[in-house]
Amino acid sequence: MWHGGYTVFTVFDFLGAEELKKRDPIMLHKTSTLHRNRSVGYASGGYSLIRILDGSSLLLVAASIGLFGAAGCWDDLPSETIVCGNGVKQIGEKCDDANQEDGDGCSADCGRIEPGWTCTGRIRSICEPVCGDGIVVGSEECDGTNLGEATCSSLGRGDGQLACHEDCTFDYNNCSGLCGNGICEAGESSACPADCSCMSLAAGGDHTCAVLQDGPVWCWGRNELGQLGDGTHNSRNQPVQVQGISSASALAAGAAHTCALLQDGSISCWGFNESGQLGDGTNNSTNQPVQVQGISSASALVAGQYHTCALLQDGFIWCWGRNHLGQLGDRTHNNRNQPVQVQSISSASALAAGRYHTCALLQNGSVWCWGDNACGQLGDGTYNNTSKPVQVQGISSASALAAGALHTCALLQNGAVWCWGNNELGQLGDGTNNFTNQPVQVQDISSASALAVGEYYTCALLQDGSAWCWGRNDSGQLGDGTNNWTNQPVQVQRISSASALAAGATHTCALLQDGAVWCWGKNDFGQLGDGTNNSTNQPVQVVW
Repeated sequence: MWHGGYTVFTVFDFLGAEELKKRDPIMLHKTSTLHRNRSVGYASGGYSLIRILDGSSLLLVAASIGLFGAAGCWDDLPSETIVCGNGVKQIGEKCDDANQEDGDGCSADCGRIEPGWTCTGRIRSICEPVCGDGIVVGSEECDGTNLGEATCSSLGRGDGQLACHEDCTFDYNNCSGLCGNGICEAGESSACPADCSCMSLAAGGDHTCAVLQDGPVWCWGRNELGQLGDGTHNSRNQPVQVQGISSASALAAGAAHTCALLQDGSISCWGFNESGQLGDGTNNSTNQPVQVQGISSASALVAGQYHTCALLQDGFIWCWGRNHLGQLGDRTHNNRNQPVQVQSISSASALAAGRYHTCALLQNGSVWCWGDNACGQLGDGTYNNTSKPVQVQGISSASALAAGALHTCALLQNGAVWCWGNNELGQLGDGTNNFTNQPVQVQDISSASALAVGEYYTCALLQDGSAWCWGRNDSGQLGDGTNNWTNQPVQVQRISSASALAAGATHTCALLQDGAVWCWGKNDFGQLGDGTNNSTNQPVQVVW
């Protein structure tokens, strides 16, 4: 309706602020607070304004010239208290990007545009880096000759001279290497792991770790207790690099801790440490590696649920961590946060650790075990726990060992596999579900080259590169495309050229001859490393 010399009309609140922005107004300015659903427009002389309320805030819109008039009227508006961070550039503000943070172009007090940025717009200032000013900010990788601390080597591109493109992205043309070319060049094992082969694997309760060429360690999966070693407690479904480890040669993983054997013979561990399983003289858990005390010439290591053992170059064994069932083999039941020597073993060549028991392969091919024996997992013909090593019956030509929660297996020199202990879920692979405190032969396996034992299942790598598994399979950890438990070996699908296996609680991984890693089974914490948390009963490739 007409009222005096002004046009007065009501605009109902049918457009929200987000919709108004889509209608391409020249300006949208928050002024004061009114009651909802009250919107009044004024037209007078050469200026036209519409006041529209959205929520509890009054918004002013000047539509484009030619529809309602000129937009210059904003300078005539009465100023109000400046509210930095409300997303509206008011008189006295240089910018307002709807937050009060530094480092994004608009200063925290909205009083300046930060160096290296340009900010435009009255409605939620849009700040973008200025490429070409020599200042590296925001999404810029570089700017002119300013490369930050980056070099060809640090970016995994070999040697040479790094440069900067005109669009402020790195120019690798004068670097000798190229990430993604499948060649592991200087620095790429950290900066470009996809180009570098995995050298060894270890699987823990719900996490997995790998040593890459040149010795860095990458882990993925559950990380609540710091078992990934990346300085956080965030679980990961793709590999992250362990901090401070650059020269590892082997790994071992327990329920929630991980250890790395370094090339100089020392050992570093990280993760859960309530029982002293990190061996650093404390019981403090840590998400970064700490050095095991007193170990300087290790040649192998294994981890049980809450204990760790190392084989030294002289054939002696030292263990640390939980010892309530004698799993440290020192003839006590005292937990240790520093290594203690296993009694009566002086010529070991390999080790295996189960939940609460440990076994050693001697140089003469015999096997000795100690710790928990409730299910006959020590293989000595009894069910008696012991804190000192006892000999496994009937095994005299073993070449490798592996241990699960309550069972143990030995690979013989002729390629056959024998197992003993708990068999409730068929993990002994003898076609029965009978417990046994003496070794029984796994059916249909005659050319095995390596073993991996999970919590309640077992896998064997054959000489032809295929993998076969048996036992519990509710999470698909046998990899045969089903979730059916079996007391006889079944072939893992999609694996035909494996060189090593690793088994966690309910997941399994294979290292292929080309250096790729494939995993299968439970994946609720990302322990398969494929970028998802979807469990699978068939192998999927780890994504670097």
